[in-house]
Amino acid sequence: MSSRTCSPKFPIRAHAIRPEFRTLGHFQTLPFGRAIPSAAKNLSVRPFTEFILSKAEGFRVTVLVDQSPEVRFRGFSFVELLVTMFIVGIMLTAMAGFFSINVATRHNMGMVTEAQQGLRALLEIITQELRQAGACLPTTGLFVALDGADGGDQDSLTLRIGQVDRDTLACVQGSATAAVAQGAVTFPVSAGQGSLFADTTLVYVTDGANGEFHPLASASDTRLTLAEGVERNYPAGSGIYGVEERVYAIDAGGARPMMTVAVDGGVAWPLVDGVERFNVQYLLGPCEPDCADVVDLPADTTEWRLVREVFIEAEVMAPQAQRDGQYAAEGGQITVKPRNLID
Repeated sequence: MSSRTCSPKFPIRAHAIRPEFRTLGHFQTLPFGRAIPSAAKNLSVRPFTEFILSKAEGFRVTVLVDQSPEVRFRGFSFVELLVTMFIVGIMLTAMAGFFSINVATRHNMGMVTEAQQGLRALLEIITQELRQAGACLPTTGLFVALDGADGGDQDSLTLRIGQVDRDTLACVQGSATAAVAQGAVTFPVSAGQGSLFADTTLVYVTDGANGEFHPLASASDTRLTLAEGVERNYPAGSGIYGVEERVYAIDAGGARPMMTVAVDGGVAWPLVDGVERFNVQYLLGPCEPDCADVVDLPADTTEWRLVREVFIEAEVMAPQAQRDGQYAAEGGQITVKPRNLID
């Protein structure tokens, strides 16, 4: 049987045998036992090797491979190097663009997360303290649990909570055992009451109708000493209460707006960076189920005592700009019911 060209259904590649060899391009299917024609072998004087690639239906598929050293160790041509460098350049450009987009996306997402965390922290802190506002404080006379100032989108909010003894969990409070004259700094109290004020820095003094706040200078078992004199006369039996006060306000005087908190009449400390909006509204009772009125700030003690819910809307800006130069901002709102103000 005469030789015939290999069918396309038999794909033959030299690198499938040995990658450093180059085929002479002569592929034949020959019957078993038939030698490779000498004409094929004489096509090249270079060393060659016969490889049998396949045997099927009585035929063998062979390929002549050139193994000469100059072919086996031949390098790349200049054109091949240029093509390779061009392809590699395209790939590197695409990868650089991908990494740049990835870095920008991660940065932008990080800034959004920062703004979200700042907003969440602010609302959680205020929610917790609003729910405790008014605890262990008098329910008659002046309303002292809440206070504030209306500043448009940058309001301030004052929260006051009666202090609790850490050991007994009793409210820190006492009563004057003798009258206290205007300008006096000393409050005599019943035995044992003074020791409850050992960790107190701010007190509220009241005769049931009027009252005032003063820093506490020192406390003994039967005597409390204020840092400044009282503004009116107080009869025996007047109450004195340990108070924890928090004043939340935005400081817009720096490069970025900052939510600050002042504790017990002290200096304002930074709390949350980038707070641009802090709008507080008060929902007045009765609430059946909707509250009767919503005000930006209660006008007097009578309106303050009608407060049943506090609505807060806040917006926090990320600490750094995104890749497009814009600042991410996250806004949110809460409605809190102070437990001690609900009848």
